Amino acid sequence: MMLKKALQILLIALPVTFAEFWLLDFGVRLPTVEVVAQTVDERKVEADRLFNEGNKQFSISQFGEALQLWQQSLDIYREIGDRQGEAASLGSLGNAYGSLAEYAQAIDFYEQSLAIFREIG
Repeated sequence: MMLKKALQILLIALPVTFAEFWLLDFGVRLPTVEVVAQTVDERKVEADRLFNEGNKQFSISQFGEALQLWQQSLDIYREIGDRQGEAASLGSLGNAYGSLAEYAQAIDFYEQSLAIFREIG
């Protein structure tokens, strides 16, 4: 009984153990955690760059351009799960809409930003 159980485990474990090597023989590459982490880091750098460029555009009263940049940064922050960046982008979008006298839009973005900041502390 014990031998039968050990053989069953072995028959299941061996193919799984050697699957990666077998796939490599056929030119198949499996993604690694390192590649995913690098991609997230690169996306964060891009989101930060867009956010900062939005700040520059806002400071010279280019509100439309700032809106586009902050929206792009928001999309990336959401994609990578960066809640602080998401909240900051939402708040900045609120600032831009407020400067354009679109107060209902501004309030909507401020409320979303506030909710996230309260959530993350």
